[in-house]
Amino acid sequence: MVSFGSTRLVPSFRFKAKLNIPHVKKRVKSGNLKALDRAGSIVRQSAKKQFSHRSVKAKPKWSVVGKKDGDNVLAMDFRPPRAGKITSWKNPRGRGATKTGFLRTLIAYAVDNGRESVVIGPTAEATWLNKLQEFGGSSRRVLRLVGRYPTNPNKPNRVLEANPPPASMLGASVRKRRKSRGWYGGRGAYVGVWIDPLHTRRRRTQDLATSSGKVPPARFMANGLAAKRAKLAEQWRGKISGP
Repeated sequence: MVSFGSTRLVPSFRFKAKLNIPHVKKRVKSGNLKALDRAGSIVRQSAKKQFSHRSVKAKPKWSVVGKKDGDNVLAMDFRPPRAGKITSWKNPRGRGATKTGFLRTLIAYAVDNGRESVVIGPTAEATWLNKLQEFGGSSRRVLRLVGRYPTNPNKPNRVLEANPPPASMLGASVRKRRKSRGWYGGRGAYVGVWIDPLHTRRRRTQDLATSSGKVPPARFMANGLAAKRAKLAEQWRGKISGP
């Protein structure tokens, strides 16, 4: 304020501002996409933690499925399930070993610049089993014969010779004619592995049992989002700045 005698002069100022709407929109979109990218990464990591990542067992888990010709029918499982979690198995074999951890290693996210959104889910490399894990559905499986134990020395079976079933699961056969072969001691079992017939190459062997039912959706992506929902809003803080 300026004062001259009894007269007071109050200076006035006038500003003229021009709002660059296109530039503001561009900065807002840029900040939003950065935040979405970070949010997608967080949810993806959270979804991957919903899995139990395990190695294929060196020795199988055994279970009695039924009877055949008086002998027990056994299922051998090198990938036994774990209650409450879907297992993402590590592949012990060479080619593709880093990509076949099932759904856990096949979760990806992508930011849609046009819609300004982020999508999280299985990649195009996901198999039928991966999609069944996430979305659920109907599944049919059969117990495919691996061989009969004890094995015939004239027809070696490396799988059963390396993994003999427990003696407590070997039943007494009613087909006494086998005893005349010499290699058969009277107590044995039929051994099979559970497979999906629609996605397994057919071999010249027999199926010992069938099982079917509905697989509930695991919703790993939704669970991953729910676990980190409170943290996502922070990703937009400070993302819009600059002239």
